[in-house]
Amino acid sequence: LHSMEGKRGEPGTKEYFPVQKGFMGKPTVVNNVETLATVPRIFEMGLENWLKLGTTKTPGTKLLSVSGDCPNKGIYEIEWGMKFSEFLKLTGVEKPKIVQFSGPSGDCLSISTNEDKTLRSSQRKTRDYLADDEYDRTISGEDITCGGSVMIFNETRDVLHIVKSFSDFFVAESCGICVPCRTGNFLLNKKLEKLLHGHGEKKDLNDIKSWSEIIRTTSRCGLGQMSNNSLLQAIEKFPEVFDKALSENTDYNRAFDLEQATAEYDRIINEINANYE
Repeated sequence: LHSMEGKRGEPGTKEYFPVQKGFMGKPTVVNNVETLATVPRIFEMGLENWLKLGTTKTPGTKLLSVSGDCPNKGIYEIEWGMKFSEFLKLTGVEKPKIVQFSGPSGDCLSISTNEDKTLRSSQRKTRDYLADDEYDRTISGEDITCGGSVMIFNETRDVLHIVKSFSDFFVAESCGICVPCRTGNFLLNKKLEKLLHGHGEKKDLNDIKSWSEIIRTTSRCGLGQMSNNSLLQAIEKFPEVFDKALSENTDYNRAFDLEQATAEYDRIINEINANYE
């Protein structure tokens, strides 16, 4: 509504609901297009039959936009409550490394071989969002909630690059009003950059976890509050990736090669000295 009024899009205190005072101060009905598209189906099927679809908490169907490393990209309409394994069969993907639901701020599901899965399970602390077998989870309000976006990454993708890309998005999209989101996400982005360059320390991982909690609990709107969901889940599910990025576990400095950086300087100096000899 702010954008339509020519104002900057930013969170604010809601004194009135849009139906009371919305666009230009007039009563305004705001609906998702998907909601409106569902109305004819409900009239056609009847409310009772419609409510039989899906689950108790999320009846009906859901549109999903599938992209990434899978043969069958596109728009899918599924019934709420579909098993995650059934959904993967529809997309034609067999062993994705990560399936990201609801965009960068959503759920990061990891599917791999049993051996890799067992290794990671033994290294991580169990959270509510983790299941013993994520294949058996369901896409529903009771389990895997989804706003409509599904991104699939295969085994060739680098987990650190994925979460760094998500972090770049939140740094760019923060409106900048509240400090936790504006500064917190910027600092986390720098921490990830440090890990990518092989300069990370254990303290950096601890900082990422503690700062993410501060951002989650003190940000002004949902963007900041949910901005580090994927990052924290990736740390839990791929601890070996983040441990390997610590400087103490790298056998070379990937960020800066002193000899290479000064090679051209040395060459020029040597040429100058040779001319004066």
